[in-house]
Amino acid sequence: MPVIPLLLLLFFLSACSSAEKKSLIHAFKFADKNRQELKRILEQYQEDSPKFAASHFIIRNMLGKQSVDTNSIKASQPYFDAWATYFEKYGRYKNGAHYVICDSINRLHPNKRVHTRYIPDLQHISADFLIRHIDYCFHIWQQYPWCKDIDFDTFCKYILPYTTSNCYWEYASDFFLQKYAELRDTVQQKSYKEIGAILSKDVDRTFAQNWVLLNYKIA
Repeated sequence: MPVIPLLLLLFFLSACSSAEKKSLIHAFKFADKNRQELKRILEQYQEDSPKFAASHFIIRNMLGKQSVDTNSIKASQPYFDAWATYFEKYGRYKNGAHYVICDSINRLHPNKRVHTRYIPDLQHISADFLIRHIDYCFHIWQQYPWCKDIDFDTFCKYILPYTTSNCYWEYASDFFLQKYAELRDTVQQKSYKEIGAILSKDVDRTFAQNWVLLNYKIA
């Protein structure tokens, strides 16, 4: 590790709790060949205290996080293609439609089995992705009026995370920015809690069903 980033890391560790210090040290050790990417993040933000603290938060919380190896689930593509075709033709899935689609694919491809493999995030996620993600999250936090009452700890816990469960999508922020563009322009005067409730309701209605489909397919 170069001298400057090492001194910077040691200086920041002095302000952390013992548990946070231990987590960061373990994260760097576990990153193995990918630790150079983590160093690049610290170097990027060594002159920006809030973003440096945010990058520390992300790195130490990457412990235990893993992502699906897309190559290991390529055999599942026919399911996604069939669901997309159905949705384009009929709109929302009717009751039981996803089971019929899955059964049909199983009959057409009886030997296709998905053996999902996971890769630790610390060992493969790039500095470019996380730097872009951190910058974008700070932009969102500082741009919108409903974020003015969100403190740094809340920001780190609920805006900054790049992943959920065992997957992350590199272009998720672009997708959701476009998906909720109309909503964004109509809720300027609402609080972040009210907006969160609106989004939660939409997620429950729209995306929860797709999660059920995915679980059914993999099982």
